[in-house]
Formats: sequence, C-alpha cells, structure tokens
Amino acid sequence: MDRIVMTWGFIPAECVSNTIFCGDAETSGTIELNFEVIGDTCKGIDNDFNVEFENSELWDPGSNLYNAISVYLSAEFGKTVMPSLIYGAYAPHHD
Repeated sequence: MDRIVMTWGFIPAECVSNTIFCGDAETSGTIELNFEVIGDTCKGIDNDFNVEFENSELWDPGSNLYNAISVYLSAEFGKTVMPSLIYGAYAPHHD
C-alpha cells in the first residue's frame, strides 16, 4: 500500500527564513504540520489529526477530507486555509 506524506506550513512575518525546510521548523522558525495518507486514512505524523475517507474524496475539492484538513490547519496556524487551496496543492490537475 502506498504512503503519501504531506507537509503544510507557513512562514510567519517575523521569521528570518523565507523557505520552509521540511522537518526543520525549530531552526528555520517556520510552522509546519506533517500528515500521511495510507489507504483510506489520513493521520498526523507529529500531531493528533486522524480522518478516514473514501478514495474518491481525493479528487473532490469539496470533500470531507479536504475540509477536515482545512479546519485543522486553520486552527493550528491561526490563519484561514481554504479546502480548495489544499486540494489544489495536493491533487494532480486533469484537463
């Protein structure tokens, strides 16, 4: 079974770095959260996020999966993160 890892983060205005280095938030001063998708579950690697979903939700920008990630990130970051932004960054685009 494939394992997909996602890192979502942002760079605070007072941060001296303008790049997010995955796994090095302490040094860079950035804020990041890591998630893994295995089968029909998305879990936080370094946080308590956990949601089950249907595979078809990966291709639906309005799905409960992207909404759940959006709500979690918005609360953790103190910024609004729209589900469509997460979908647009994660899902491949089809013509």
